[in-house]
Formats: sequence, structure tokens, C-alpha cells
Amino acid sequence: MSAHDQCYRPGRYNCEHDEQLETRFSEVGTGQGSIEAPTGWFAEFTLMPDIEQGLIEHYGSRWAILRESSQGFFWGEFFDTEAARDERLNALEAAWLAWDTEEVL
Repeated sequence: MSAHDQCYRPGRYNCEHDEQLETRFSEVGTGQGSIEAPTGWFAEFTLMPDIEQGLIEHYGSRWAILRESSQGFFWGEFFDTEAARDERLNALEAAWLAWDTEEVL
């Protein structure tokens, strides 16, 4: 269990660490999906130990998928291994593409 499992506050972010994640990600990355899709918007993200050690300690991992919903909520899903994260990312990509294809038709 990570420290993040113990924190919660109502609003866009579960805690100030989620807000830091979004700020950090907006400096370096892009995502895919759509907040309108059942998958929401999502992006692969790897925390760097030399820069983000505090976040790694808080979440208990460095491998994440960042998510945002149509209601404006932002959060990270964290995984024990890079392979586990990539498996979840592949599933989200497939689900989003299936939804996107249906929307276009």
C-alpha cells in the first residue's frame, strides 16, 4: 500500500501530488484518447528518480498512466512494473480506438 492510497480530497485532484503530476506532465508530454471516450484521456508517464523521488515515494512506483475524465478529474494509475503499465496502456489504446472508430462511422 502506498501513501497515496491514504490521501483523498474532493475535487479535480485526489491530492496535491496528483496536481504536481499534471503540472510535470504538461511540461514534457502528450497523451491520447479523449475525455469524451469511456477511456477518458490517458498518457504513459515514467517518473524519473533524480527529479521526482518524492512522487515515487508517495505513489510507490515510477510507472504510471495519467488519466482525465470528462468531468475534469485528473489522476494517475500506478503499476509495479513497466510491463504491467504497458499492458494496461495497450488495453486503453485498443478500447479508445474501438470507441473512436464507432464515433466516426
